[in-house]
Amino acid sequence: MDPITLATLAGSAVNLLASFFGKASEGVAKKTGEAVFDTIKAKFSNHPDGQEALKDFEEHIENEDFAAVLRVQLQKSFQNDATFLSRIQAILAEAPQISSGNTINQTSGSHSTQYGYVVGNVTHHSKE
Repeated sequence: MDPITLATLAGSAVNLLASFFGKASEGVAKKTGEAVFDTIKAKFSNHPDGQEALKDFEEHIENEDFAAVLRVQLQKSFQNDATFLSRIQAILAEAPQISSGNTINQTSGSHSTQYGYVVGNVTHHSKE
């Protein structure tokens, strides 16, 4: 899988974890966040750098530096473990069904697609 897709997938997983750790999720969102957390925690059980990244992020979800470290650890794990990558992809595939108000699905031109899970207070400004 290409590096941009791996980075996007890692970013989506970290964003979902931020919501889960921030106690902002309920219902399906909580179950999805818990599934991502449990899958990552199991993967990192024998990976000290991954364990530390997950723990630091959980304790400091507002700190972008800790989020970046976790994203890097996830990307490395995705590159080396196709089964782990598939599990996270399957869980995140369910995330857009959580709430249409919490997802981004944006296409620009014929070669660029952006998607993700929005966490926190967001204001949309339109240039209409």
